Amino acid sequence: MTINGQTFSVIARNEIRKENEGVLIDLVVPFKGEYCSFLFIAKYISADTAQTLKSLRINYLDTSGNCYIQTKDFLIYVSGQKVQRKQKTNQAKAFQESVIKLLFQLLSDPDSLQLSYRELAELANISIGSVSNIMTELEDEHFILRTKTKRVLKNKPDLLERWIIAYHDVLRPRLLKKQMRFSKKKR
Repeated sequence: MTINGQTFSVIARNEIRKENEGVLIDLVVPFKGEYCSFLFIAKYISADTAQTLKSLRINYLDTSGNCYIQTKDFLIYVSGQKVQRKQKTNQAKAFQESVIKLLFQLLSDPDSLQLSYRELAELANISIGSVSNIMTELEDEHFILRTKTKRVLKNKPDLLERWIIAYHDVLRPRLLKKQMRFSKKKR
């Protein structure tokens, strides 16, 4: 992409949040010069992440119009634009707890995609019905390609990024059941 004679290498993502910003920053920091020639473009960039990117002088642009683009000739900086969320009429179950568990199994061991639904259910510790529904949904969303002889996992980077965000938002909060501290009483 070229803006005012300055060429940028574009890295496009659906969302950039605190949970995945480190991975993305690590991609560009080794190549960063005085003016970063990379431009992150995303549907959504959290305010904290935008501030981090700006402090590192890494260019970004989101669909709400928030941006930080700096070259030797100009600076464009817009912040505070609110995200206009679309009403989700048919909210997919794509990233509920059972899906996160099954996706972890499939992403960490791609060969397990060839197992029966019963075996997948046992490995992921979810019900067989959930496995069936999830596999159908993943096929509909083009994350799984079914051939005559096997199933193939597609779009792994996008699926992994969505899994990271969903894990942080859905499953991780459920893992911490209680907080404890030591009593200050002496015995």
